[in-house]
Formats: sequence, structure tokens, C-alpha cells
Amino acid sequence: MKSLSAREYWRRYEGLDCVILFIPHDGMYHAAIRDEAELIRECCDRRVFVSNPMSLIPLLKAVGYVLDQERLNKSAEQISKIGADLYGEIARFADNMANVGNKLKSVVNAYNEAIPGLDRFIVSKARSLKQLGAGKGDEPELPEAIEVEARPFSSPELRPSNLFLEESDGEQGA
Repeated sequence: MKSLSAREYWRRYEGLDCVILFIPHDGMYHAAIRDEAELIRECCDRRVFVSNPMSLIPLLKAVGYVLDQERLNKSAEQISKIGADLYGEIARFADNMANVGNKLKSVVNAYNEAIPGLDRFIVSKARSLKQLGAGKGDEPELPEAIEVEARPFSSPELRPSNLFLEESDGEQGA
């Protein structure tokens, strides 16, 4: 027991914090416990667990289960971190798309504002020149105003006003 404890296997292998001392015969195990009443307590204090043939398999299954749970917990932590990163990227992407939509709207508004000037000033002057004999060809066709608007996000979380609220809420909680 002292020799196993001194080796400190738990420092070498991540996830383990003890060592199993296997006594291969039930009679030897019971004799050790009977003759040394404090043996089990001292073993536990030194991170050494005593096992006999009857308890080894259940003990190994329990250790395997604990190690599996540890791996699952680490995976869950990684999934949680990736999910948080993904949600932040979605929020940034939605914000960028909202900016693109606003710029498209601005371009459409500028286009629509330019059409009346084209009609009143440029095309009307061209008609006058044609009537005076200086212009040739067909009459120019005026472009129509664009009445299409950028489609808003349907998810409330992706609306720009909500993105800024969630980010500021998160900062307050930190």
C-alpha cells in the first residue's frame, strides 16, 4: 500500500486520483482486513483502494463509468463554447446583413431620387433639342422607380435592435 501510494500514479494520468491494490485471493483480503482494522481507512487516506476478486470487476466498471462521464463533460463544455461562439458569429453576421440591407435601401432611395431629375432636366432638354432638329434616334425611355425593399429578418433575435440589447444585457451580467 505504501509503495503504491508513493508512486503517485494520479499525477501521471489525468482523470485518475487513486490506485487500486488488488489482492488476488478472497481469503488473503479478509485476513488483511481482520488483522489490520485501520487498513482500509489508511489506504483511503493514501488514495489506495483495496480490491478482491469479488469487487474488482464492479470497481473497474465504476471507474470506467466515471471516466466516460468525465469525457462527456469535457465534450459538453467544448460544445457549449462552440455554441456560444457560433451564436456570437450569427449575431455579427446578422448585423452585417442588416448593414447591407440599409445600404441597399440607401442606394435604391438615391436611384429613385435621381429619376425625376433625369426626367425634368436631362430628357426634357433632349426633347427640346430633338424638336429643334439636333437630336436623332428614338425617344429615351425613362427607368421606373424601384419599389422593392430589402426583406427584414423574421427571427426577433436577429433584428438589429435586439442584437444590441442582448449584447448590452450580456455585458451587464459579466
